[in-house]
Amino acid sequence: MHHLGITEVQRCKEIRLACLADAPYAFGSTFEGESAEADDWWRQRLTDGYWIVAERDGEDLGVAMLMRQGLPASFVPTDAAAGLLPAQSEFLWIRAVWIRPEHRGQGLVELLCGHLVERAAAMGEKVIILGVRQGNDRAQRAYERMDFVEVGTFNPVMSATHLTNALMAKSLG
Repeated sequence: MHHLGITEVQRCKEIRLACLADAPYAFGSTFEGESAEADDWWRQRLTDGYWIVAERDGEDLGVAMLMRQGLPASFVPTDAAAGLLPAQSEFLWIRAVWIRPEHRGQGLVELLCGHLVERAAAMGEKVIILGVRQGNDRAQRAYERMDFVEVGTFNPVMSATHLTNALMAKSLG
């Protein structure tokens, strides 16, 4: 597990663009848009979030990040939200989760997300949330195995797609 530091702009850019090239439906951005961004934009992304990479023998196998952010205005809660989401303006989100296709099914999602869940708990957070595109059943099942529960839906503000996201939450207390 490797934390991407502020000086690792090129590495962050390479793995993020691999994400967007492989699974554009899963992220709220496009390969074309992000590949055109300047290094300062990428440095800001590294500053705004805590990025980690799963690596083996010098190869980046997957990525995830932790970021503090509010709920989207389009959030529509389910009954489960009342029991899991405290009344607060911002939450820690797990974002940008992606595993290289040839390394999927090897527990890397659990490794990356588990690391971020532990970090959030150590920070004293009571809940952690994430969004997953509806229809991305494999990802949703993986999060459910990690005890994330669907608490609503939302449409991302900056989305390259019209697909709705499920908002999932996990209690840390």
